[in-house]
Amino acid sequence: MKIPRSYYGTLTADYLAAMSDISVDLAVTIIETCEKYQIVSVDGAVVLDIEKETLSDIMESAGADWQPGDRQAYIEKKERVLAAILKSRYRNLYGLLRQHVSERTYMGIVRNEILVDVQGDDILYQIFTSNILQRNPGDEAPFLEFIQRVCSECKGADGSPVKIKPGCGGFG
Repeated sequence: MKIPRSYYGTLTADYLAAMSDISVDLAVTIIETCEKYQIVSVDGAVVLDIEKETLSDIMESAGADWQPGDRQAYIEKKERVLAAILKSRYRNLYGLLRQHVSERTYMGIVRNEILVDVQGDDILYQIFTSNILQRNPGDEAPFLEFIQRVCSECKGADGSPVKIKPGCGGFG
């Protein structure tokens, strides 16, 4: 089953302004630049494979055409702006899971179109197939659901992985 990218997160001017401590007007300018260079789609989904360095180069080049005040404000907040743009690819998930999984895991979830929920102390990953055994389009039909429960990827104070407690995780 196809999961809309908006489930995982989109880039909006309000989000970019809040996360980067820039004006909404500058955020709109940055998003328009991202749209022009096909970094973000019209529905706000940021390209999954964009690298921070590539994004930075594009903003640097395009910023030459911005108002001088906007360019200066971007330069002062550049790292925060780039981080917010990249995090927007999975910002809805981050709102749910926070630091409990790594950026690599977040990106894997988005790439593989996995649904995510929290159940007790477990993170619940779900994948639904499209309909199977369907005779005619539009007819009700069964589908398969694959579920995996995992634990947080948090690290302990010493930087080592926190031990997984008994009963946490599993596949169904």
